[in-house]
Amino acid sequence: MAEILPEQAPRKARELFDKGFAAFERGNIDYAMDMFTAALEIEPRFLQARKFLRAASVKKFRDKKGGAVTHMVSSLAGAATLTMAMTQVGKKPLQALKMAEKLLRMDPLNLSFINPLVKAAETADMPEVAIQSLEVAKDGYPGNVKVLNDLARLYQKVNRMR
Repeated sequence: MAEILPEQAPRKARELFDKGFAAFERGNIDYAMDMFTAALEIEPRFLQARKFLRAASVKKFRDKKGGAVTHMVSSLAGAATLTMAMTQVGKKPLQALKMAEKLLRMDPLNLSFINPLVKAAETADMPEVAIQSLEVAKDGYPGNVKVLNDLARLYQKVNRMR
């Protein structure tokens, strides 16, 4: 399942993306995330919407000065959804992807939330989604060997050697 460019997305998904982008530029981060999420509900392969959804959630997380304690709290709060996402990865990867996105919206730099998204994206044959998420993780955890190894493996998979 290849990722699609904005001009290939359904009209409604593009409209929602445009509303989200405008809200993001105005600093209305919660509304922007709602619009990007709605665009992804229509077209899960809309990588640009996913990119801005992640950027908005990272901005919100950093504005709130989230850190290690926030990761622990969000891990506890998201434990049930995380468990459900992990059980769905093999059977219903798109459903697992949606659950992982919900978790990442709460805490976009939580590695235990990033991992199921990466697995679900790979299972759904959406390696660019996995790469995009791992690139965000790499920025948050530049020395994390597992993140770097997973990112290198996916770059090889899509023949995107830098």
